[in-house]
Amino acid sequence: MHSRRIPSVLHRNLQFPNGVSLSKDGSFFVFSDGNRGRLSRYWQKGEKAASGSFRYPCHGF
Repeated sequence: MHSRRIPSVLHRNLQFPNGVSLSKDGSFFVFSDGNRGRLSRYWQKGEKAASGSFRYPCHGF
């Protein structure tokens, strides 16, 4: 019997998300929001789980 996983939305209101990169320990991932020209980090594990941070602007993106 296969286990069933239900997908969920982790972050809303992104205009053009792409470039996802998972950390080595899997505690967070970084992604770009192309139209807004910024990088964001989303925590999956630990004290900051289910929260976003690190909005770094990418000028000239």
